Amino acid sequence: MNLVNRQRAGSGDGTNCYDTASSWILDLDFVPTPGNTLILYLGLPNGINIDLLLCGGVGVDSAYFGGVSNAGVAVSIFTVPETPPTNFEILFGTGGHQFSSIVEEVHGISSHTPDQVNHASGSGPAYNSGFTSTTTQRVEYWSNIYAYYNASVGSDPLGSAPSNGYALYSTNPVKHYETGWHWAFPNPTSSPPTISAGVLLGSKFVIEPGVAGGSVTDADSNVNTYYGAALAFFGPRTSPSVQINTNPPSGGLIRFPALRQR
Repeated sequence: MNLVNRQRAGSGDGTNCYDTASSWILDLDFVPTPGNTLILYLGLPNGINIDLLLCGGVGVDSAYFGGVSNAGVAVSIFTVPETPPTNFEILFGTGGHQFSSIVEEVHGISSHTPDQVNHASGSGPAYNSGFTSTTTQRVEYWSNIYAYYNASVGSDPLGSAPSNGYALYSTNPVKHYETGWHWAFPNPTSSPPTISAGVLLGSKFVIEPGVAGGSVTDADSNVNTYYGAALAFFGPRTSPSVQINTNPPSGGLIRFPALRQR
């Protein structure tokens, strides 16, 4: 079981935000391997209002969604087919969305339904996902995704001190105005960011059952609204001894109604 690839992307141009587009496409910067699993983590400061989410033109499964005002999280999962996909596509129910994302390719996940999940929310310089119930299997992949929001610019966190043995993907969060996703329609206008919003991701592979979840601290001590979700994904279920490598190498429409937040 191992992490193969990661990709970070926002819905901006690196400096400005696009404000009106309702349809977005993310071109993968790697070619995933058939049989591996793609996990898409989304941070949504405008609320969870996804009408359609596709990978390579095929609908994906929802592993988790939830949030509070201005800080939503949606986690989707997809098994790579024999012809690997080249992109993700999102269609929002309403326009005006800005968002941030991380895509992971993981080898060895055996189910689209997590073993355990939990969430927590609040405000402050420390973001918390809470803790799950004890997991039911030895070999698993655990991830904590934290979405944050501040009504002013310049309040993006510097991630530090992840708890419970997790490692941060990056101390620099994926911000909503970063490049990556490009709009499909309608033609949006761009403007400088007026908020701080993005995601931090912590993860680890485990070889014994335990309690997933934890926290991460903003070393810059910004007081942001946050929503954290802890997920424990099943690894292989047939082999009692599984090698784990946590170092990635260098280098018809199906609707998605479960993601609409009422």
